[in-house]
Amino acid sequence: MSRLAARFAGSANSQATEVILLVNGRHYRSIWYDQDTRRPTIIDQTKLPYRFVERALSSATEAAEAIKSMRVRGAPLIGATAAHGLALALRDDPSTP
Repeated sequence: MSRLAARFAGSANSQATEVILLVNGRHYRSIWYDQDTRRPTIIDQTKLPYRFVERALSSATEAAEAIKSMRVRGAPLIGATAAHGLALALRDDPSTP
């Protein structure tokens, strides 16, 4: 069983809040770019709070599916996932205008 804790960073004057998760002693964000696999990775929010599942995104189609299936939730995270999906599409086909 994973031990999950959250820390919220932000000021009282700011609406922007950064969430950093601590799972089994490791810090996570909701989405990050994995330098080893060269792929963005998300925390599958449909599995929380009972399971902690990481999902690597390999294509723009997978990024869109993660948004549609609500594996990522909240406007900022949806926007970040869409931006990563666009980057994946351009990486796969740089000739796309």
